[in-house]
Amino acid sequence: MLNDKWLIIVLLLIPLKAHAQISSAIDTINFLGNSSQIKLENQFIIDSSLEIIGNKSKIDPIEIKPIEGEIFFQDSLISQQIIIKYDYLDNALPFSVGPKWKMLPQLDLEKRIINSKQNIKEENKKSNSNVFSSGSFYRQIKISPLGGSDFTGGLQMQINGKISDRLNVSGILTDQDFPIQPEGTTRELDELDNVHFIISHENFKLNAGDVFYENHGINRKLVGLSNSFQISDISGTAVYAKSKGNYKYLELKGRDGDQGPYKLLGNDGNTDIVILAGTEKVWVNGKELIRGTNYDYIIDYSLGEVT
Repeated sequence: MLNDKWLIIVLLLIPLKAHAQISSAIDTINFLGNSSQIKLENQFIIDSSLEIIGNKSKIDPIEIKPIEGEIFFQDSLISQQIIIKYDYLDNALPFSVGPKWKMLPQLDLEKRIINSKQNIKEENKKSNSNVFSSGSFYRQIKISPLGGSDFTGGLQMQINGKISDRLNVSGILTDQDFPIQPEGTTRELDELDNVHFIISHENFKLNAGDVFYENHGINRKLVGLSNSFQISDISGTAVYAKSKGNYKYLELKGRDGDQGPYKLLGNDGNTDIVILAGTEKVWVNGKELIRGTNYDYIIDYSLGEVT
């Protein structure tokens, strides 16, 4: 039983054993003003080895902090040279001893939640942006009694406002998975499927999404980026985009007394196509026609038929 006790004591003492090397140092400090405190170059000072000499006389401190290497005096040391001799431990001993988890900061979750809410309120007060958004989100599922199902959905959102004093933002964003085409019975079309995001400034305008490009009689509906700028007397426009569909030229022979509808064909002759609204040009005998019920022709973009 006695041997067991000695074994336990030895095991407990082994982790507490530490080695430290004692070194000597001499610090010479020249005071140009008034001071009652000295910070030594080393830490872990041995009190009994400390010797302070100033103006050829020994000076006794009122307080010594050996771990920090700080010395305090009763009176201020005015414009004199101080020589300090001392021994210290130079094995880089730790300032604190114990389990490392005890050094971790304590977590006060309730306090952190309160501080987080206060920070959010302060950020909202500091923010000068004034952006408004609205939209719709839907999901649709179709189940057939013959078996099988179909799941569709979409999102449409509008944003508008100011993100700074000189910067405005507006846009229509959507991820609807089916095309919505307007009726081709009027001269002017309602852009139901238009998607864009615009950032405008007094010196420039950046548009991302659906881009309508017009240059010297060439009209194109594209998808990409367009930018226009005006700085003093310098202005310009740049477009980086591609077409939303494929270009097709089709020549039809009309039938006497038959106004249609005439079916439009794709590049490979298929009829299962959707016409991009507003991109068509129709000529008859070299004359360009005007779209609309009260004008020359109407077109069904979804079915690809012109009348």
